[in-house]
Amino acid sequence: QVSAGDLEVDLGLLLGFALFLCNSAGAQNLLGNPSFESPLAAGATNWTIYYVHGSPDDFTIKDRTTSADRRRTQQGNTRGLHFRPSTSKMSHAYASQTLSGLQAGHTYHISSWIGCESRDFGNAPITYRVYFEAIGGLGTVRSPDAPNVAGDANNPPSGESYTIDQTPDASGKIEIRLHFEKFRFCTYDKLVLI
Repeated sequence: QVSAGDLEVDLGLLLGFALFLCNSAGAQNLLGNPSFESPLAAGATNWTIYYVHGSPDDFTIKDRTTSADRRRTQQGNTRGLHFRPSTSKMSHAYASQTLSGLQAGHTYHISSWIGCESRDFGNAPITYRVYFEAIGGLGTVRSPDAPNVAGDANNPPSGESYTIDQTPDASGKIEIRLHFEKFRFCTYDKLVLI
């Protein structure tokens, strides 16, 4: 899940990821910190943030928060991963986790709920992309982009659930990446709406 800011009222783009990586037989979640309830900490059982375009300074928020988790209205203060840009230039960040010791040749299902909210900013679909991918034995497998939905300061976005399949690479690993990409220039005053 990817979440909003402190009070939601300043937020317009809401990113949501609820991840579930399981093997088809047991449906056991193999990811560490899949719902971002624990603090982010780089390492084998947690998420690490990487910057493709820009740097940490180009994001006002690049961490887990409670305000935009898609379950917040039903289950109280749950958490989600949240990116919010702080600059009008292009920026692209992702959270990554690599799973090791996976069964060679086995197909794993990676499911995620992702949402993208752009309150009062009609150009968001041509400015932002939110998606996830799995890198492994099948190369890079990517989800569709999250739909951009009208925002509501009191409710999380509806979002969509997607599932992609991946097999481990030769060393038994699959890397999961959760992406937020601002691929076009956006005037600074629109950032509070996104």
